Amino acid sequence: RQRQMCIRDSILFVDDEINILNGLRRMLHSKKKEWHMHFVLTGQEALDLLESERFDVIVSDMRMPCMNGAQLLSKVMEKYPRITRIALSGYSDTQMILESIKATHLFISKPTDFETLSCAIERSLSIQEILDDSKLCDFISGIHSLPCVPEIYNKLVEELNSSDASI
Repeated sequence: RQRQMCIRDSILFVDDEINILNGLRRMLHSKKKEWHMHFVLTGQEALDLLESERFDVIVSDMRMPCMNGAQLLSKVMEKYPRITRIALSGYSDTQMILESIKATHLFISKPTDFETLSCAIERSLSIQEILDDSKLCDFISGIHSLPCVPEIYNKLVEELNSSDASI
């Protein structure tokens, strides 16, 4: 679906490896007319930039010196809850993943391809467009985890899907 907006969407990419950032820049070059993209090397640079510019999505590596991705995304969640937070990591460090779960909307494994990354960002931007009510968006952005579906719901759905369902 093509999004209609006067202002380009802003995406912030954070990774401590310049080659990764350059690769992302090249990979997403075709999106430069749709997205305003910034690429920074540290979590602190990202936080400084967030103070002065508006961003819709942040995509951060998880393993970085000084401030890791989980710490960065947690700070972004607290200070800028409406920004969609995407973790991009090539490591499957269980502890790091657990630390980042509450602050991350989406986790994408490295290496990734253009289609996977651009679709994830587009979906995030589409959801933001739908949620234009600021109170609703702030509420949803502040949710740390979704509740479990009650067991009775699963039983009801199973019964309704049954060929001999009874009242």
